[in-house]
Amino acid sequence: MTKKILIIEDDLVFCKLLGRFLEKIEYQTTDTQLGNKGIELATQNSFDFAVVDYRLPDINGTEVIQKINKISPNTVCILMSRYSDQEMSEEARKNGAKGFLTKPFKPSELLKFLNE
Repeated sequence: MTKKILIIEDDLVFCKLLGRFLEKIEYQTTDTQLGNKGIELATQNSFDFAVVDYRLPDINGTEVIQKINKISPNTVCILMSRYSDQEMSEEARKNGAKGFLTKPFKPSELLKFLNE
């Protein structure tokens, strides 16, 4: 069965590149550049994974993950950010993220979380 991934990333180029990469390896992707739209999509659809940027134009990525976890507790959420520190990683996990990736990351780093 094809796994479904929600990508919430405000950098349109990175968002589309990530989506194309995942689709090439047989994932079905849906993307948006806004956190609140991502929450809406998670309400309307079932996703196996959500890959969420920390800094979004409308809402913080950890808030998005908190809300997705309430809507869909089986969705595995992964937070990503260009700005990485231990505190951010811990905040992400406290808010329900199963993983944290520092951008730019290698595809293998993301696949590690998707294949767990």
